Amino acid sequence: MHTITHKLNRTLLFYVFIFSTFVTMLATSLQLYLDYKKDIEYLDTLSTQISKSHVKGLSTAAWNMDVLQIQVLLDGLVAIPEVTYASVLFQGEKISESGNENNKNTIKHKRNLKYERRNEIIHIGEFDFHISKDHAIQSLINQFFVVLFINFIRTFLVAGFILFVVDFLITKHLVNITQSLKKIESFELLDNEIVLEGNRSKRNELDVVVSSINELLKNLKELWESYRISENNFFQLVDHSSQGILISTDGKIDFCNKQFLRMFDIKSLQDIDYEQFSPYFINYGKEIYNVDIQTLNKKNEEYRKVRNEIHLKDTNQDFLFYTSAAIWNNKFGTLLMFVDITEAVELKKRLKEQQAKLIQKDKMNTLGVMVTGITHEVNNPNNLIKINAEVIQNSWNEVLPILDEYYAKHPDQELQNIPYDEMRGLLTAAMEDTASASKRIEKIISGLSTFIRGEETLEMSKCELPKIIVETIKMLQPQIKKRRVHIVFDNSVELPAFEANSSLINQVFVNLILNAVEACDPRNFQNDQQGEVKIETSVTEDYVYVIIKDNGIGIKEKDINKVFDLFQSSKSTIGGTGIGLSIVYALIKLHHGEIWVESEEGFGSTFTVKLPIKQGKSESKDNKEGISLG
Repeated sequence: MHTITHKLNRTLLFYVFIFSTFVTMLATSLQLYLDYKKDIEYLDTLSTQISKSHVKGLSTAAWNMDVLQIQVLLDGLVAIPEVTYASVLFQGEKISESGNENNKNTIKHKRNLKYERRNEIIHIGEFDFHISKDHAIQSLINQFFVVLFINFIRTFLVAGFILFVVDFLITKHLVNITQSLKKIESFELLDNEIVLEGNRSKRNELDVVVSSINELLKNLKELWESYRISENNFFQLVDHSSQGILISTDGKIDFCNKQFLRMFDIKSLQDIDYEQFSPYFINYGKEIYNVDIQTLNKKNEEYRKVRNEIHLKDTNQDFLFYTSAAIWNNKFGTLLMFVDITEAVELKKRLKEQQAKLIQKDKMNTLGVMVTGITHEVNNPNNLIKINAEVIQNSWNEVLPILDEYYAKHPDQELQNIPYDEMRGLLTAAMEDTASASKRIEKIISGLSTFIRGEETLEMSKCELPKIIVETIKMLQPQIKKRRVHIVFDNSVELPAFEANSSLINQVFVNLILNAVEACDPRNFQNDQQGEVKIETSVTEDYVYVIIKDNGIGIKEKDINKVFDLFQSSKSTIGGTGIGLSIVYALIKLHHGEIWVESEEGFGSTFTVKLPIKQGKSESKDNKEGISLG
């Protein structure tokens, strides 16, 4: 017999035995109770008979004080097996007794002794007698064991018969069903039907169960075939999809398709680095099991579908990816779908570069015509200034000895209310500055001409950024003093020399610092606030940075993306042309640099210039916040 049969038989035997025992004990108890009650009724009847037969005789003997007669009556009463004791009390005093008063399991009875004389009833004493229950109890015990033994034999026979019937009618068929189900080791064997043994001409509940199981197996077989086809179609679609698919649950990678492995050049699912893709997974906190599609839709409503782009530096690839909630193995997870957009990004980048070049070329053409005219008009008077400055400077050097000799004789002599020795230095410096400024204008015109002509090669030299800024601030002192602007130059960072065309870079910072100073014009403030321009520098491995920040009028939000466009000016009402920042942008680009601006109207602007330390570095390793116009 198989294990399942033993278990079922033992269980059935146990419950049959328990139930039969309960019934046996209940029947035995009921029978014993009835027998006991019958014995007690007999003792009650005996008590009544004793009262009827002895009370009158004892009353007469007690009235006559016939103690001998009383004793005879009591001894005769105690001779009855059930009576263990009897006594008579006359006027509260025991005058006679018989038997053992201390016997246990007795029923004690008391009867009043009365004597009737001349129609008067006189109470003369009491008659006590004890009836034993030992006989009834012993009889009950003897019957208990006999009845219990008989009932247990009957219970055992009934249980055995029930087990035999159950085993013949039910258990062996259950074993057959179980063995048939165990033979179905895979879904491919679901075609095997279960058949009960014996003649099944009369169907019963087991036949109904077997038919239902066979129908269930048939449906399960069809469902399995459908599932297998669907699964095969699904994986065919997923594996041949142009999108890379990745699924994760429980902090691990559960699935990926072939396209994903090809995209990221990974050999197998086990070789995927979870940490590499973990930033894109949705964090649900504690995993939720037994999920349904409604819960999934609710989760996707909470997290929405995340769409973003990533760039892989190692392979120089670009991917568009979507993140959404998913169900995998009945658990919440994250579904990532990757689309390779490297070619599209490259094409877009080239198109943008071409557009930028066309726009820049158009700007430069317009700017070139204008600057050509300006440089021609500036160059002529500058040549005159240069020649005259040189003549005046030479003449001044020749006349200085004469003036010095005259001043030695007239020490109180003043020029323009300034002492001669002080004025001598001022005039000498003014002449030198005039000559230097003229040469600087000549270099700027030359640089602009080179730039406008589109010549590829610029004269580059090692430039010191702090020196350029200091010279620029010095040159702009008249405008700074005129507008009472406070200049703060933080030169605490030690900067390396960088490669640039000194004249053109000088022009960049002249324009930027002058713009900042003009933004802080007192007319732009409604109170006594003082304009302030802060200049800071910093350096990285490949670049130097200059940050020029003012507390002036700022730039309107709608104009901030157009500040470097040609003829775009926020100072048109005070003579601005919109050329300066456009030239600045073009000159910085010429040096393979970048410039961007952050501004809030009414709170000032911050321009950041980024220049390579060595020319040829055009890729940035730094990420800066703000609006990049490079």
